[in-house]
Amino acid sequence: MLLNLNIIGPEYYFEILFLKKGCKMAKQYLFGDKYPLGYNTHSVFGLNLITNIENQTEICIFYYDRAEDSFKYQFGYNVGQKDQQPASHPLHKDSPALCEARADIRDFNLNYGRIRYNYKNASLDVTFVKTDPFNIFIKMEPAGVDVTEGYFLLLFKGSGEKAIKISRTLSKSLFGFEAYDHPGGAIHAYRAECQLENYSVLSSELKVENIFKEGKLYLYEDVTEGDIFCVIPHVTTYFGVSSELEMSQISKIEDFDRIFAQAKKKFFVNNTTFTTNYFSDIGGAICAPLFWNMSYNPRNKTAFLPVTKSWVEMMENIMEIDPAKRGGPLLFNWDTAFAAIISAPFNTELAADLVLKMISYMDDSGRLPQFVLDDYSSDRTNPPIIFLAAWTVYLYSKDREFLSTCYYKLKKYYNFLKNKRTSIKPYVMAWGADSRSTAAPSGDGAGGKRPGPVTGKTGAAYESGLDDSPMWDEFSFDENKLTLDGGCLDLTALTGYGAAIMALMANELKMMEDYSFFATEASNFQDSIVKNFYDESKSIFANILPDGSFAKTYSPTSFYPMLFIKLTKNIKESLYSKFRDPEFFGAIFKMISLAASDKKLSLDGEYWRGRVWPPLNFMVYQGFKMQGMLKKAYELALASLRQFQFEWQKSAHVHENYSAYTGYGEAQAGVYCRTAPFYTWGSLMGLIFMNEFIELQMDGKLRFGNLYSLDEVKINNLKVGKNRIDLMYSPTAMELFVDRERKLMITPRAVVFDYFETDSKLSFKVIGRGKTQIKISKLGDMLAAYVRVNREIKCYANVVRSSPIVFDIDTGDLAEDEKTGEVTQQPILIEVEKQYSK
Repeated sequence: MLLNLNIIGPEYYFEILFLKKGCKMAKQYLFGDKYPLGYNTHSVFGLNLITNIENQTEICIFYYDRAEDSFKYQFGYNVGQKDQQPASHPLHKDSPALCEARADIRDFNLNYGRIRYNYKNASLDVTFVKTDPFNIFIKMEPAGVDVTEGYFLLLFKGSGEKAIKISRTLSKSLFGFEAYDHPGGAIHAYRAECQLENYSVLSSELKVENIFKEGKLYLYEDVTEGDIFCVIPHVTTYFGVSSELEMSQISKIEDFDRIFAQAKKKFFVNNTTFTTNYFSDIGGAICAPLFWNMSYNPRNKTAFLPVTKSWVEMMENIMEIDPAKRGGPLLFNWDTAFAAIISAPFNTELAADLVLKMISYMDDSGRLPQFVLDDYSSDRTNPPIIFLAAWTVYLYSKDREFLSTCYYKLKKYYNFLKNKRTSIKPYVMAWGADSRSTAAPSGDGAGGKRPGPVTGKTGAAYESGLDDSPMWDEFSFDENKLTLDGGCLDLTALTGYGAAIMALMANELKMMEDYSFFATEASNFQDSIVKNFYDESKSIFANILPDGSFAKTYSPTSFYPMLFIKLTKNIKESLYSKFRDPEFFGAIFKMISLAASDKKLSLDGEYWRGRVWPPLNFMVYQGFKMQGMLKKAYELALASLRQFQFEWQKSAHVHENYSAYTGYGEAQAGVYCRTAPFYTWGSLMGLIFMNEFIELQMDGKLRFGNLYSLDEVKINNLKVGKNRIDLMYSPTAMELFVDRERKLMITPRAVVFDYFETDSKLSFKVIGRGKTQIKISKLGDMLAAYVRVNREIKCYANVVRSSPIVFDIDTGDLAEDEKTGEVTQQPILIEVEKQYSK
């Protein structure tokens, strides 16, 4: 049996072949026992600036408020619930102690980054560089600081029992005072306006609590034991925490500027970047919630990526976690899977560890918990996005050890879904909540009760991830099956999609019997969805109610069958019309999470009842591409980008969800909503647009280019296996570079897919807008090359390594079906056969 997953157009799909069995265990990446490089600890210091792996120290920012005579030491992004009307939970709310931060770019290892700290009218812009573990350079640029009202401070503190160990590098001529004759550390401050006032504060073991006595600040400049604590002047100031070798190279402010300039250049050379002509830092914005939310708990030596940092304490309060067991991890199942998908093009090791970390919490039954908090693990699961996440990470990493480890775990998870979530008939699934014999009374912690597992219909709704969606109002709970008593389209489609992905994994691992099984499973799900979930009378996929009728509440999950089913033209037409219909999903800001005609719709307000959700946009976008509906995919990608861009450029926010009324994350004044302002999966809104220009297909081949965009786009340092990919796109031309060498240039814009190269052959397909010039370079050390266009020889070229092959093709005018939005133009197949000298 061959499993066909449509990639583009009406007939272009890839085939999974039978191969032999074989695999091995995966290696550890970043989440080991070693204190992780660059991770922020989850502590009272909120969004810590920087950490140091070797000596386990942290640099934190404080603000001293003179009027209150108090220190503000928690900076970051809040929970995202400012009021409690209506209340979801009395503890699910913003922390009044948390002051605002505005994150900017940074790399994962904290070698370079920028962030802003805000308190009332005062702000502090911080740029930092770590040239090696013992050389940290920081530039502080305050604005709006009135020292009569307060000022910012910097704390350099040790972690746990570790003493601060920094080479003593004092110079009388440079720092203006005699060197202390004792071991210790130094933090050197430089004022740009007056170098004669540069100074240092020294200490080594003093406890943080001794700095604060009776709510006041005590500085110990002459103490040999203690954390280093330094007041930041109200003017631009540079700091160096350095080894003697590095500090000997610094004698003036310009030396600092040189270090920062070199680090910034290195950042853009070594990291995957994505820019457009009007959104220069979109790649940094996509990565910001991933890298700044990364956390570490010294208590259990666990590194983790919460959905947003402030939720750790909030969830611990709700779940009444023992204070001695707090600090994380906090992981949500499908949130973590999406975080891995986002990370894959930017940091494959992080993406791999996110998947490995999540599947490590699988229980004996094969269930992946909905969430993990400290030592607590929930008794529900979540939308099974983890299949797609694992496969995406593999496509970028090409690490078969990783794939093998994931495969056996995910096979067990698939069996759990089939055994525990099959509902009214085979291949019809429903969300559930598994009860426990030792479960405490069901509840959410309100009223003084210790929260236990959320069971029944509420638990099943939470398992769906679409917590308060009106879709679940039409269901009851089957106490025998422990699931909702009908058929849930979203879970059925995602489980079938998971089966199709498992077939891809089995094929890659050369496991023929497993491939045959999962290919059959995917086919059975395809048949079931079309037969059982398509409402002919309404021309839409819908949930199934217990009496066999179709539900009347619709969400973007009605588009999920597009992910892996080769749909008929009639069904494509109906979905296309629903996407455009103002009564369904044709709103200006896309995609609303509830059909516009639904009486329970709230475009601006409450949660899953109308607001725009990044996961729904991402999954529908994937479906459009799989069906060849490229223009609709682009429209959704552009709409997603606009909402993402609005919030990032206005507030440096990456929201959990967005208003379908204003396009911003926050609702209008006076409208109640819940939306975390710095949430990991919010970056999907930017990733969708990046995928419009370059991505790996489900078969691992490369797709790049665009038929519609008038933007100028640059994507650099995209790591695929051992290769680095660069793309430069404009409406007039696009260029693809592999390992810094130009491989392909196409004029004007086009879409290239099925791009694949071996030592003997280069092959790809093109859809364009008429006459197109193709220039192929760097084919290798060969004497000649045959070029075939649609299997016929176009030219025979005698070339040398530096010589390009140039030829013209005519793709014909772009052809699209008006009723489905599908590209119907036949692609041009280009094949280059390489001939080498003996």
